[in-house]
Amino acid sequence: MQTVVMKKEETGVVLAPDFRLALSVLAVGLQLWWTLNWSTLGIFISVVGGFLTMQTARLRFRFTSSAIDVLRVRGLSDTGSESEKAGKLATDAGDADVTTKETARAVGPWKFSSIANWDFWWPGFPVLAYFKETQVKEDGQRHFLPVIMDGKALYQQMLLNFGPSRTAKPPLEEWQNLQPLHPRGYARYKQMLLTWGIGLEGKLQLGPKLQMARSLFQGLQDPARREETKKELKILWDGVLVWLREVVTSAKQFVERKTAGK
Repeated sequence: MQTVVMKKEETGVVLAPDFRLALSVLAVGLQLWWTLNWSTLGIFISVVGGFLTMQTARLRFRFTSSAIDVLRVRGLSDTGSESEKAGKLATDAGDADVTTKETARAVGPWKFSSIANWDFWWPGFPVLAYFKETQVKEDGQRHFLPVIMDGKALYQQMLLNFGPSRTAKPPLEEWQNLQPLHPRGYARYKQMLLTWGIGLEGKLQLGPKLQMARSLFQGLQDPARREETKKELKILWDGVLVWLREVVTSAKQFVERKTAGK
């Protein structure tokens, strides 16, 4: 199915569904569940993949001349245009049954003029899109969109209608060159993963923690160090319990503040 470009006064641009992300997440979940026997994590990821697959089949993202909204459709060949047109005709004719238009629209619309910022991860390898609008909340409402639609068409429409992003974006013509199998795309994503890994290691301080875990494991295996290692593990566990109590206390205080403010 291809992205449908309709007349602006009718439905605008309706993005075609793309099942690659949803089915990839589902496949990873099933692989973890059945092959590696990681049942809890595998089942969770499989449920997410199944949900994304269902949403890919039943939702269509639409860009009109002034706004973006999400349509609810029936079947893969449905673009939502007929339901929208029928609702418009019924409204114009004064028909009592004017629910067709609202039924077709699942979420939105959000006007382009309310878009304060947007981002796209990643051109050439679309996974997630984001925009922040001030229509729902004055201080801004954030929306994250898994790319369950034609990613290239979505990126094109965001470039055309959302205004400049706070982070530099490559032109649409670079899309093919930024795909992971292209030499430039491969080098780009390799550098991104390397930077991300270094940053994560710095934040979590994985090196010292892995060294400590290795030392504790060796201490449990060594009869001469076993009792001392058990004491170290107890101290660590007591620290974890203190941290958990602080988290629970902070959560309770947050709920109490929200309840008191209503």
